[in-house]
Amino acid sequence: MLVAHSRGLVDFDAPVARYWPEFAQNGKEGITLRHLLSHQAGLAALDKPLDLVTASDPDARAEVLAAQRPLWEPGTRQGYHAWTFGWCESEVLRRVDPGGRTLGRFFADEVATPLSIEFYIGLPDEIAADRVALVHFRRRDWLRLIGQLPWRFIAAMLNPGSLTSRATRLLPGPPMGRNVDDVRVRAYARAEIPSGFGIGQVRAVARVYGTLSTGGDKIGLRPDTVQAVGEPPTLPSGGLRDLVAHTTDLVFSLGFVKPMPGQSFGTGTGRAGVRRGGGAGMRGAPGKDARIDALYDRLGGPAWSMC
Repeated sequence: MLVAHSRGLVDFDAPVARYWPEFAQNGKEGITLRHLLSHQAGLAALDKPLDLVTASDPDARAEVLAAQRPLWEPGTRQGYHAWTFGWCESEVLRRVDPGGRTLGRFFADEVATPLSIEFYIGLPDEIAADRVALVHFRRRDWLRLIGQLPWRFIAAMLNPGSLTSRATRLLPGPPMGRNVDDVRVRAYARAEIPSGFGIGQVRAVARVYGTLSTGGDKIGLRPDTVQAVGEPPTLPSGGLRDLVAHTTDLVFSLGFVKPMPGQSFGTGTGRAGVRRGGGAGMRGAPGKDARIDALYDRLGGPAWSMC
């Protein structure tokens, strides 16, 4: 999305409906791209369940997203959009890109190729299964994390009707403990699921953050775009408690986590990063090399590791 902004294709403070008119349904006409990129749009969960077939079809997926009503007044609260974040971004890109590319294709052409990195949002079939690390999962790994997680989050995960459960379990996942040589896992890896199935090398992630941290010229970022990433976040007016994660130590801006008291990283201003479940994370700061906290091949690492 930063590349699209640098090319004048989007304005962070414009309504999403300017680019995607159908999005204005059911009270979403005032949602801005900044709301969307800060997890404040109220679209963390969907009333209509998704399956992999619908999630893999850009037109069908966009129809479901456009019809969804906000689950809170946009801009007043924050709730981690675990699955919908990437799909909404992809549809905006598809509408503004002259070539109509999805996020995965846009990333491949405009970021991965110029940086000569191997990272895919939608794994090509020609990538052999033995090149893809197996993600391990053991229930006891999660059990030992209970003391680290907010109790409200644990309670919400135990309630299938809660916003937390609906947001995190929106799309049924592939079988755990299987690699992409399993046709069911390969189907998920092949699909463009930006928020959960990016596959690539650790050095590729580091190179992207290093590029952003040093001005972004290799992918054509304008100085004002990089400056926007470094600006203080626009906070939700109703408080910082995340309605999905049930924590107050997450602040988002333009798709990145921003440092705050208790969750600081780097030095100086303009720092930004991402943290993922299980402790994996990335971070960067202007003028500095990117730093990688951890990228695990086992789910159940430190629960709230900052990146």
